[in-house]
Amino acid sequence: METKWFLVTGSFFESKAKAKNLSDGWEKTFEKWDLCRLGLRPNDSARTCGLCDLYLNESPSCQGCPVKASTGKIGCYGTPYEQVIQDESPKDVAEKEIAFLKMVRENTVRENFAKQRASKFDPNAFFLLFEDDQLFLKYKEKNDKTWYILAIKKEGLSLFTGICDDNAPFALDSAGSIILIK
Repeated sequence: METKWFLVTGSFFESKAKAKNLSDGWEKTFEKWDLCRLGLRPNDSARTCGLCDLYLNESPSCQGCPVKASTGKIGCYGTPYEQVIQDESPKDVAEKEIAFLKMVRENTVRENFAKQRASKFDPNAFFLLFEDDQLFLKYKEKNDKTWYILAIKKEGLSLFTGICDDNAPFALDSAGSIILIK
C-alpha cells in the first residue's frame, strides 16, 4: 500500500518524501497518526513526522517546532507520543496524539495571525478622544494612509473607515456618521 507520504510494507510504514513547508508538515504528521490509528507502526518515528522533517533536521533542539513551542520540550516529550516512546502501541495513543496535534495546530494558526496583525499596527498612529459622552478611537496600520475610526456611543459601537490626512480632526454628525472637520 502507498499513500502520498508513506510506503506501507506489512505492519510497518516508512517515509517516501519530506515535507517542504508547514502545511505539508502538518499533512504528513496527521497522515502518520492516521496510519498508527489503523495499527501500523512507523519504521522511524522522526523520519515519518512531517514536523520533524522541518524542525528536527535543522536543529536537534527542535527549534521552531510548534509542538516544542506548546510543550517546551524537545523530541515530543510532554505529548501523548511520549507513551509510544515508553513502548506503548502507537495505535493505543493515536487518538490522543491526533487531538493534541489539532489543538497545537489551531493555537499556532491563532498565534501567527496575532503576530501578523501586531506587526502591521503602528503604535504611533493611535488616538483616543472623549467628547460629548462619546469615545473615539482613531488608528491606522503601518505605512497606510487609511484611518480606522471606532466610535463608541451610548447607543452602541460603530466602525468606520476613511482616508484622511494624518492630523485631520473628526466628529460624529447628527445621523451618527463620522465626518471630517475642515
